[in-house]
Amino acid sequence: MARKVILFITQTLDGYIANEKGKIDFSWNSKFSTGNAVDREYEKLSRRVDTVVMGRHTYNQVVNDM
Repeated sequence: MARKVILFITQTLDGYIANEKGKIDFSWNSKFSTGNAVDREYEKLSRRVDTVVMGRHTYNQVVNDM
């Protein structure tokens, strides 16, 4: 059975994934906004996904900071 693959990368224009403190919590922070609207794209995508691949440091932040 073929599966649909969706690539979702959170990255800044200068090539970083984390902020200056090494944190990635802005990716799922509900207070993150662009202009007048709150950005809920990651939240929407996460409801449709059944498998996630990430590195150890990212995983540690996700499970320990949420």
